Amino acid sequence: MKHARLVVGFTLLLLASASWRVALAESPDEAKKLDAAPAGLVATSATLSEILRRHDAALGKLSAGTRDTRSEIWLRNDIGLTGKETLVRSGLDYHARLERGPFVEEYGQQGDKRWHIEPNGTASETTSEDIDSFEMLRVLEEASDPKNDVKVLGETAGPDASYVLEVRSTERKHPEWIFYSKASALIVRTESVFESERFTSTYDDYRTTNGLTEPWHVHDVFGATGAEDDFSRQSLTLGQAVDPGEFSMPAGHFRPANFPATADLPAQIPYLTTIVRLTVGGRGLDFELSLGSEESL
Repeated sequence: MKHARLVVGFTLLLLASASWRVALAESPDEAKKLDAAPAGLVATSATLSEILRRHDAALGKLSAGTRDTRSEIWLRNDIGLTGKETLVRSGLDYHARLERGPFVEEYGQQGDKRWHIEPNGTASETTSEDIDSFEMLRVLEEASDPKNDVKVLGETAGPDASYVLEVRSTERKHPEWIFYSKASALIVRTESVFESERFTSTYDDYRTTNGLTEPWHVHDVFGATGAEDDFSRQSLTLGQAVDPGEFSMPAGHFRPANFPATADLPAQIPYLTTIVRLTVGGRGLDFELSLGSEESL
């Protein structure tokens, strides 16, 4: 079986409420509010071509002759779950190891084969797209894509003054707003809509490596939910030699629990799924039994 989230046997998964991730139908008033431009903008004389030209120059270019490889380490805080990610890439091949709290999982690709190692040690091939490993590496050049409708809305005032572009894409229901620092011409902020919430990201601590300038710190805020993600790069090496074996799928290390006799679990089966109540640290928590679902539950 080839699944992105294949689990052999039963795995206990905490049922987080995550109500902020549920996409709800928007009323006309809500849609209008989500489409509203960022507040505090004033008129600007800067043109779109001028802003994009300065931005392209600020990004720089990878030094000639540099291999298409990179190795980097990030500290991550995924809505309070802290950890570290090590990411190695060569062209389209990659290997990511994510450590979050007590959980460790790995993703990778070699040629046309993708693979995943679950936190429980199960290794399997997958055809699903891996977004988790690249969550902090954003494609910020939407304004340069000729397929998108882009216009200059104005600029912000104050010490971190920025030009603001509005980008509309046929792939999105709502626009995105990109803030280009007037001083550095680098992108310092983006605002977009994610599942009926205003999603804000900031980018700072820009550093130049082998001629290429990138942010080393990314911070996300999910609207009024109060949920936040934070990504801080600790190291970056470009152009190094990488052993192709780095991208091969490792052997799994899943070790199922063994019970010497039949065990009764305090479980119930509402809505065709199995829920087990456990007491952790004196607090009752509900867990769902995963039965090899393609997606995590």
